[in-house]
Amino acid sequence: IMIREQGVDSKLFLLNPISKAQHQLPSLKTIASFEQSVNGEERTACAASAFLDYKIELSSSSISECIVAVFVGPYKELSLCRPGGKRWNTFQVTDYFKDEYPLDLLFSRGVFYALVTSTYSNKNGGVRPFILNFRDEDEDEPCAVELKLVYDNIEEPWSSLNRGHGDFLHRINLNGNHRAYLFESTTNNEILLIHHMMDTFESSVIEHQIIERRMHPSKYSRTSEFKVYKIDPYSGSFIRVHSLGDQTFFIASGSFLSLQTSDFIGLKGNRIYFQGQGLLEHCVPTTLS
Repeated sequence: IMIREQGVDSKLFLLNPISKAQHQLPSLKTIASFEQSVNGEERTACAASAFLDYKIELSSSSISECIVAVFVGPYKELSLCRPGGKRWNTFQVTDYFKDEYPLDLLFSRGVFYALVTSTYSNKNGGVRPFILNFRDEDEDEPCAVELKLVYDNIEEPWSSLNRGHGDFLHRINLNGNHRAYLFESTTNNEILLIHHMMDTFESSVIEHQIIERRMHPSKYSRTSEFKVYKIDPYSGSFIRVHSLGDQTFFIASGSFLSLQTSDFIGLKGNRIYFQGQGLLEHCVPTTLS
């Protein structure tokens, strides 16, 4: 998706990098909250970029059948449109006032999946289904769009270790943070939830019994393991997966790819390759156990 920034008149379109074909998307002004969010001069120069979430998902590679989905605005509304259409349809499927925040978006086999985090324990894990009635201005009948909210599960509390050295306090949090992704399995079309687990390290300067935290460069993280869960299509429960079998996953800067390794000479299965510190690293099978 490409954006031509022009304040409240910003233009959005899909660009095929191979054929160079462009397909106009509806004006963001058809979303009620757009102009309200672009009141300050600071945001006007990058109005559309600031308004759209980084992850945009397409339901099909065929433009005539495609629905574009993206979370937008400060309240993270889900907005849908068709390429060449006249307006966006907006739905409030998450509860902003209860700290529900979208993390990822995926389309698979006729269904949109949205990964959501929530600080409320009653929504820790599980799936909530929706049917959204989507219609463009020139369509007589609404189209039923199926959406499933996948609530990210909170991992077990991490282990922490504090060590003092002179005027410095060092804190190590094992599995202290994680990034969550939705993935579609290549071999059986299952929806997977992947947790990229990280150990975090912080150094603080002690001055007169007051600890001053320095975010950079005294805070950094490293990959410790990956945890993979299969989402049960009927109950919505998460089932831990300990082997990827004949699959290899690639994760880099919000882009994901799943390959069946038997189709590629020399490619080993049961691996997760990921981008870390600007380099392509890999996760060996034992880290999934």
